[in-house]
Amino acid sequence: YEKASSLAKNSLNNLKKPLIAMIDGFCIGGGMGIALTADIRIASNDSKFGIPAARLGLGYGYEGIKELMNLVGPAYAKEIFFTGNRFSSIDAERMGLINKVVEKTHLEQYVVDFASRIAINAPLTVMASKAAINEGLKKYV
Repeated sequence: YEKASSLAKNSLNNLKKPLIAMIDGFCIGGGMGIALTADIRIASNDSKFGIPAARLGLGYGYEGIKELMNLVGPAYAKEIFFTGNRFSSIDAERMGLINKVVEKTHLEQYVVDFASRIAINAPLTVMASKAAINEGLKKYV
């Protein structure tokens, strides 16, 4: 499982084009790990987020913890990992876990429109921006 999961996450992390996660419903544990690989996360207003590892007695690898910490900061990363709680989409947006909360009935159209706004831009500039931002994150080891 670890090997397959790692290969999948590496494939997503190595995409040169922007990756947008459209989250509708539960984004818990491994699903949240996959969502963290996205460049942009947009969720429905009824989505729930969490990593229940502490309640299940599971260890979580450094890379996954670092990825979450880079996104939400150490205080929220500790809250998410220490409590194992589920968080609403509003809480997830406040933490910086997701970029935008959208009414469930408008989610798909919003994400399509958002992706279209990216697609009309200069592709090499978008690719270069993604690479530079990702490189900057690597420096915070």
